[in-house]
Amino acid sequence: LHLLAQASHTWRDAGAWFTPRAALNLAQYHTDSPMSDGRSSASHAIPTLSLDGGMQFERPVLWGTRRLTQTLEPRVLYVNTPYRAQDSLPLFDTAAKDFNTISVFSDNAFAGVDRVSDAHQVTAGVTTRLIDSANGNEALRVGLAQRHLLRDQRITPDGVPLQQRFSDVLVDGSASMKATDVDPSLVDAGIDVALV
Repeated sequence: LHLLAQASHTWRDAGAWFTPRAALNLAQYHTDSPMSDGRSSASHAIPTLSLDGGMQFERPVLWGTRRLTQTLEPRVLYVNTPYRAQDSLPLFDTAAKDFNTISVFSDNAFAGVDRVSDAHQVTAGVTTRLIDSANGNEALRVGLAQRHLLRDQRITPDGVPLQQRFSDVLVDGSASMKATDVDPSLVDAGIDVALV
């Protein structure tokens, strides 16, 4: 049995947003075969507090004859999840999340319900985009993000405590460019790049 209860609220203003969130991850196990510590039933209740906020700045730019809007979008996420021992609990459907632009701003290193990573961390990132003012299409997007641990993380996918304070810098980008010497409807090239 798994239950994720949460309460959050987002405040939005022109060019800024802020979302505090409190969550409680509850799980109850009852197994036919004994768990690693001999029990056939166990449970956990793990709270998480997060503060997520960002801003968006815009300015008009001219790229050749193309009118674009350039954005600058900084974002900061703070997460605090206390350590709870989970070694003896079953592992039915949990796996480590890939390190990408979505998971770097998540509050749990795991996908699934059987593990909840402890965390006391801040993730900061910034994205800039070029948006075609005529049709709203995104011509270019470049972003980078990095996570900073404020204490060691003990619940990890490989079982080894994570003591490295700063994560790798995640750089992500995409572009959609049109040839100007032919009919724009005939040529549309897209490029997606992610560097870790």
